[in-house]
Amino acid sequence: MGATRWFSVLTAVILCSVGPVRAQEARFVRADVNASGAIDISDAIFLLNFLFLGGEDLSCRDASDANDDGSLDISDPSFILNFLFAGGPAPPLPGSGESNFDVTHCGEDPTPDTLDCVAFTPCPPLPPEEVPPPPPTVTRLPRVTGESFVTVSGTAEEAETVEISGGVSVVTADVVDGAYEVVVELLRNRQNRLFVTAIAEDLRSAATPAKVIQDSTPPLLFIDFPAGGATLCDDATVIAGRVSDRLSGFMGLEVTVEGVRANVDIGIGTNGTFERAAVPLVDGANTFTVVATDLVGNTATKSVTVINECPEGGRLQIVSGNSQSAPVLGLLPEPLVARVIDSTSGEPIADRAVTFRVALSDGALSASADGSDPARRLTVRTGADGTASAFLRLGTDAGCANNRVAVTGEDVANTIFFCESADPAPADQINIGSGNNQRGEAGGPAPAPLRVWVSDSCNGVAGVPVTFSVTRGGGKVNGEDAVIVTTSETGHAEVDFVLGPRAGNNFVQATFQTNPLGPATFQ
Repeated sequence: MGATRWFSVLTAVILCSVGPVRAQEARFVRADVNASGAIDISDAIFLLNFLFLGGEDLSCRDASDANDDGSLDISDPSFILNFLFAGGPAPPLPGSGESNFDVTHCGEDPTPDTLDCVAFTPCPPLPPEEVPPPPPTVTRLPRVTGESFVTVSGTAEEAETVEISGGVSVVTADVVDGAYEVVVELLRNRQNRLFVTAIAEDLRSAATPAKVIQDSTPPLLFIDFPAGGATLCDDATVIAGRVSDRLSGFMGLEVTVEGVRANVDIGIGTNGTFERAAVPLVDGANTFTVVATDLVGNTATKSVTVINECPEGGRLQIVSGNSQSAPVLGLLPEPLVARVIDSTSGEPIADRAVTFRVALSDGALSASADGSDPARRLTVRTGADGTASAFLRLGTDAGCANNRVAVTGEDVANTIFFCESADPAPADQINIGSGNNQRGEAGGPAPAPLRVWVSDSCNGVAGVPVTFSVTRGGGKVNGEDAVIVTTSETGHAEVDFVLGPRAGNNFVQATFQTNPLGPATFQ
């Protein structure tokens, strides 16, 4: 074969190569060329005989590569002799660093090369590694249930059974054709954090977490306005108060006033509010029934009775500006306008002192449309038309009818109330809600989701796209390196996290596009 042809063959081999090929299977100790169980002069002689005299073949060429340069030549027996008799360096790993060794010093070649090790008698093969089955999948459970039992199902590859803990008791189920289904009794009125483990013989997978809230308690309901037994003087009133559900939360929470659905603002934590405006009043006693119903149908009922009776002489009435809304700390678009009239004739009364007072939340009143000279209390005299007005800057907390201004007047018996609502301001920060500083098995799911809260520094902001990104550790958020999740009504967003394949710290950052501050970092 000519030189050109040899060159062509060599070039073809090089172009097809994708990296060093290791056919090695057996463990060995470097420099024990003849696999005698020790490193001595016979190893150098054995290797010289193979290299130059056509001696016996080598069963472990990796062991014969005494200096670990990836090739076999005169330097290898020279290296052995230098180590044995001239104080030279010990052969590279695997080995004991001395001429004698035992099975604990056996190992694989840490340096990739083209040499192999078919057999090495002093190092018996390790038993096959027992690999546990992969973590099972869990079909998504309801977030909340009013039932005492829940069916847990999913897939469990290479498993014989699954075990579910975290409920009333630990239960197991057989895996049939890679799938399982089992009924789990739940702990009542709490979040049940379930852990599903696949089992094959005595090997257990990393646990897959799942959670479901069992809720058989009614919502919390309070009527704050009007106060029970209050005397009103109007054609209609606002019915407002607080509502919350510590288990089901605000998803699906409804409030009705006299059978008509009220507005509900979820607020912060358990500080939700509700209001229904323009509820008709009749003369005399008026009883109003309020019903709160949570996501799974638990109900709470409260009632309030007021007297609608106008006093003799002067009385106050609302002209305009009631039931407005604006962002927190914002000025309402219209002033609060009250009028003093004569109860008998209905004629306006001029030059009467009318006092506006912030009765709920931390808003401020002003006599000017620009909100200057703010005060918690403001007194204004009525004009010729009997009206007095004030401008209100809302407080810091969002809610339904949660900014209230009480209005009283000189020589006037009744008190009127303006009930205003505050919406969250634009989001300006993101904070970790839960899921930080968890521990789990490499490659397995984190026990709890990673949850953040996006707010205007006081109130949760809904509808904000939050980007969760894995920045270290090789884990996955919702199965991806990065994912976008929109915040809920409470301002929360969460993802499931699977830890990276190696032991160590995992980092995940969460942020939103207009975030003026730093991201929330889980680790």
